[in-house]
Amino acid sequence: MNPFPEILDNYIKYKNDVNRRARYVGNEKYFGASSANSCFRKQYYKYNQYEETNFTTDEAYRNMNLGTIFHDDMEKAIAHNSDGITSIDVEMELVVEELLVRGYADAVLETEDGKIFLYDFKTANAFGYTCLFGKRKGDIKKYRKKSYDLQLASYGMAVEKLYGRLDGMFLVFYNKDTGDMNSYEVAKQTYINRAREYWLRLKESIDKGLPKIDMKDSPREKWECKYCNWADQCEIDEEAGK
Repeated sequence: MNPFPEILDNYIKYKNDVNRRARYVGNEKYFGASSANSCFRKQYYKYNQYEETNFTTDEAYRNMNLGTIFHDDMEKAIAHNSDGITSIDVEMELVVEELLVRGYADAVLETEDGKIFLYDFKTANAFGYTCLFGKRKGDIKKYRKKSYDLQLASYGMAVEKLYGRLDGMFLVFYNKDTGDMNSYEVAKQTYINRAREYWLRLKESIDKGLPKIDMKDSPREKWECKYCNWADQCEIDEEAGK
């Protein structure tokens, strides 16, 4: 007898539902910053609150929960040891109203000399981590995820407006297999411009209705369809000529 997978799965689903209600119910008019660089059709279905036709597996939820635990510990660690930092905001709600983008930044730090830095925390398996920081480090641009860069840049737009400056923004990675940690800086202006372009083009596209499949914006990446919660709905619409 092993009841623990089901016990854990039910608890994770409970936590996710509490988080969803606290953060997103009542804010449906916004796009989630964490969905930056996603397929336009997927964004359309989510924004218009279509019922999901494909569901995330329990195993996937367990892996994502490890990321949540890491985030929670990082927040506590920052508060516990803040030498040289005069201001700390963790899980900070940020909104870019003109783009209808909203999300939560993992950490915004102000140093003693008045500089503002933005951080987002990510977990990775050994292969993904090695692609970024190990033997394949020279190909970091090839292996880095555009969605992570644009998500961070979306927060960056709001942080810069709120504080009047942004002196650097970084992605911090934790290797789930080895415990190693490393980071890289995301070029602020380059990626803020790219993020703004993405959100503007997305809004323009879905305002016209369901975007067509074009292998450029729908989907944005070839692998997206495999993990999409509206994959079957998309196929039904495609067969109907939509």
